[in-house]
Amino acid sequence: MTIMKTPLKSLFRGLVRTRTVPTLIEPERPAPMPSPPPATPWGLLARRPLFDSRGALAGWDIELSAAARARATVTRVSAVRLSYGAALSAAATEVIADGRHALLAPPAELLVEAEFIASLPASSWLRLGPVELAALGTQAIPQIAAWRTRGLRVATPPGLVPGDLNLLDARGGAARLPATSGRGWVAINLGSLDALAASIASGCALCCGRFDAIPRPPRTARLADHAAGAARMLSALLAGGSARQLAEIAHTDVALSWRLLRLARSARFGRAAASLSAQQAIQLLGTRELYRWLSALMISARPDAPLAAGLQEQALARGRLLELLAARVGHAPPELLFIVGSFSLLEALLAVPLEVALVAVPLPAAANDALIAHEGPWWPYLAAALAVERNEAGGIEAACLALGITPETLADTAAEAARWAASAAAALPLTQAP
Repeated sequence: MTIMKTPLKSLFRGLVRTRTVPTLIEPERPAPMPSPPPATPWGLLARRPLFDSRGALAGWDIELSAAARARATVTRVSAVRLSYGAALSAAATEVIADGRHALLAPPAELLVEAEFIASLPASSWLRLGPVELAALGTQAIPQIAAWRTRGLRVATPPGLVPGDLNLLDARGGAARLPATSGRGWVAINLGSLDALAASIASGCALCCGRFDAIPRPPRTARLADHAAGAARMLSALLAGGSARQLAEIAHTDVALSWRLLRLARSARFGRAAASLSAQQAIQLLGTRELYRWLSALMISARPDAPLAAGLQEQALARGRLLELLAARVGHAPPELLFIVGSFSLLEALLAVPLEVALVAVPLPAAANDALIAHEGPWWPYLAAALAVERNEAGGIEAACLALGITPETLADTAAEAARWAASAAAALPLTQAP
């Protein structure tokens, strides 16, 4: 299987200038990427990745942020509630346009607003817990039937009002799916990677939860071959190695060399790169693209790893988010922050202790402090990514205060990083054989 399944016109293109990271011979700067579409008001929302029965990232569980939900719940002004509904509807439209599922959790006060329901795009999913169903009362069944005629679908707890999927909320005390099969279920708020993996193994249609919580220690004590080769080359790059030195490392790993040449030939250089040597390919790609590509190669998971495809995409999204934040804040090298973000899921992806990877790829002390000790000057960047994923209002506020940005900026940047990661992950295989 090849390392890149489609041409990568701008997949690992550098966006920011290197500050303290050594540079190779840089290529001519490519044309800037087109501006993204206007940002969805993610500052009002929280979203968590939804994994499907294959372990791929299939969509997003979307709800109002804690502050927005409190405001929407207590206000008596319909226009205020509808403004929050507009944010949910816009988010659903964006997600569905990307070919993914939007699982929405509107507060009960919004469910009775006909204008909000009318604004939702077809194929939206609504998850209704006991509180929402109680608010609908005797109108729940006819309301759901009316929503279905508009193309909407619902997930409800079993034993209450029938839905298109059964809803299991692990935070509400139900810790696992029925022993028979999870088919026809969506599980939310699962507490660990193992719980998510068990849900997927049962055939659960969709699930979300703490994919970065690993209750069991990693099983192996060495990096997989593909990761070890990338680690050697990334370590040399961090140490300021020349293009010739990096090419010599590539020559000792046939598969790595083959992937490097394929990247250079398939990205944006076309036939002009058909006869490149490894050293020429390295010079042509430049430092920025090599940092991203080698980091992405290290986190390319085994196809049998739990949630392999979904976790790989999330690792890229974390890396991209930290890179963008570093570029905006200006206190850390963006390339190194990309590594910190993507490496933060290495244990889940490769089943090795994080310390093993950090021995193979020596990073600055600030990176190690952030990844291992959760402290130091680079920790607020990673803390911001974790808080966004977990919808932790206090963590978001603390990280934004440390970075000098607003929660709205963080939310919109995270959405931008997620869009980039979706494109990047589509070009990375789960197997590493040429």
